[in-house]
Amino acid sequence: MNALQSMIMLVFLGLGILVNANQSLAQQDASVIGAKSIGMGQISTVLKNDVWSVYNQIGAIATLPQRQIGIAYENKYQLFEFQTFALVASTPLKVGALGISISRFGNSLYNEQKLGIGYGHRIEKVSLGIKLNYLQIQVQDMGSAQQLVGEIGGLAEITPQLFWGAYIYNFNLAKITGEYETIALPVVLRTGIGYQPLKSLLIAAEVERNLQQNTSIKWGVEYQLSKAFLLRTGIHTEPFLGHLGMGFRNDAVHFDYAISLHERLGFSHQISAHYKF
Repeated sequence: MNALQSMIMLVFLGLGILVNANQSLAQQDASVIGAKSIGMGQISTVLKNDVWSVYNQIGAIATLPQRQIGIAYENKYQLFEFQTFALVASTPLKVGALGISISRFGNSLYNEQKLGIGYGHRIEKVSLGIKLNYLQIQVQDMGSAQQLVGEIGGLAEITPQLFWGAYIYNFNLAKITGEYETIALPVVLRTGIGYQPLKSLLIAAEVERNLQQNTSIKWGVEYQLSKAFLLRTGIHTEPFLGHLGMGFRNDAVHFDYAISLHERLGFSHQISAHYKF
């Protein structure tokens, strides 16, 4: 089986998991982190050379040419309770690439903490990756529960300007077992297409299927105004969100900011930065 066939099998595996997974209510999802992705409507499957692929699309980490470390902060709907802090790092190996991620969502009443380690490998024009996360959910006065959650992803270069990505979160159908009930964690399948007609312009579309939510469609654009400055925009459906973002970069440091607007809940903000060395 060649690498492109492996990508196709990845998508069919995701569809099979979605059909067979338990549909009970879950609390932890595969949220996108990194202001570049957020600024483009939460596009994540087709972004190459982005250190946040360690968190969002493990299949793309083999496209990272050097060691990188990144930090991010997100505040949803301008509520203190909906804060996320995240850290990622990646390094190329003699064969493939290694990445780690750490994140924390919530406050002292309710919080989710996740530690992940993943590996990616490039085979000709296809990059494939797998990741394992240790997830802990804690509720004040009710204790905590832990589980291992798996991710797989792939990114294929169809032509130098056109690429296709696919990603599955929780392919192992993990569940959190509490004192009174068992909660199935969500299974999420994403697949997208990216088109780069110019070196300065990226256009992308993505579909996300989460068993516990309606299917989301995303569109995003990134335009590089100059060597150091980039603008981004995007749209996300179900729920409907409008996104704007910007990025500043030099050879070693990238800084990104994004804002999104929910039609009912208001604004969310995310800031991220990463360093190459």
